[in-house]
Parts: sequence; structure tokens; C-alpha cells
Amino acid sequence: VVEPIDPVTPSYDDVNKTDWFYSYVTELSDKGVVSGDGTGNFAPGNNVTREQFLKMLIEAADIEALEDENVFADVIADAWYKPYVLKAKNFGIVNGVSDTELGIGSNITRQDMAVMISRTIEKLGIKIDAAEVDEFADNAMVSDYAKDAVSYMKSIGLIEGNNNEFRPLDKLTRAESAKVIYELLKLIDSSSDVAE
Repeated sequence: VVEPIDPVTPSYDDVNKTDWFYSYVTELSDKGVVSGDGTGNFAPGNNVTREQFLKMLIEAADIEALEDENVFADVIADAWYKPYVLKAKNFGIVNGVSDTELGIGSNITRQDMAVMISRTIEKLGIKIDAAEVDEFADNAMVSDYAKDAVSYMKSIGLIEGNNNEFRPLDKLTRAESAKVIYELLKLIDSSSDVAE
């Protein structure tokens, strides 16, 4: 007997049911938040650029902010990412790597992901009881501007790290971004259930 293929969930050649990221990738694919690389693969181990992560974040959280004035010299006028970047700037999710540069094309670090996600939670008005938790073993490597965000994300259970290490300066992979966006969506859904 041949099992019918689910017509809704996109099938990726490099995403298997045994992979730790399988449910995150397929769930977000169903929602149209993530997609493949155009070759039939999801490329879970590939890095994510800052603008790619912002697009996922804006779409997943359904943020309807107006586009802010473009203050970033590296944001091109007709680029695909421009509306996402400017909405994220206006909503207070991102400030850029400097006053005039967003860091277009550069891979996002895990600590910058934590900052953007924690700001999103704050701007959406989601209130979560934080638990008392120990710092990650490599907390000294977290940049000062990201320490509060990393600590907060750990205290609400949104990030776990690996062997109690967060690896703040490592680049975020597509699989990791799918997991953290999935966890954010769960928070948004649970907070809207409480509000109703």
C-alpha cells in the first residue's frame, strides 16, 4: 500500500522526518513563512542573512507596521527586502549595524537573532513570566547590547543552547531560524488565546 503524500506540506529532498528541525520547517512551510532554495532543497545548514531573517520575522508575526524612512545606505530602493527592513525599523525590531548600515548580505549571528526576537515580543505586548535560570556557560562571549535579550530568551524557554552554550557569535542556520520563528509563533498564539 502506497502512503498518500500530503499535498499541503512542501517536500524537501534534504529534510527528513528524523531530522530535529523537520516539524519546524514543515509547519512554517505550510504557513508560507519559509520556502526552499528553488532546487527542491531547504538547505537547513545554510546561513541566514539579516534581511532574510527580518522577512521571516515580519511575515510570521504578521506585523503590519508602516515602512519607516530609509536611513540605511545599503538598503537598495527596489530590493525585495526593503519593505520588510523598513517595517522592522519602524516597529522597533532592528536598528542596524550602524546608524547608516543595516548589514545587508551579512549573515545574522545568534545573538542578533535573540535581540530581534525579544524586541518583537516586547513590541507585540506579549507578557511572559520569566523563570529563574542560570546563564549560559559562554555568557561572557555575548556582546553587552545582547546580554539582556539572550538572558530573557533563555528565561522564557525560547532558546536552549547546546550543552549549556549559546554560541552567540555563530551564524544562525536556516534550520535554527525555523525553530526560533516556530517558537515565537507558539508564544503569539498562546498570548492571543489568553487575551480572548
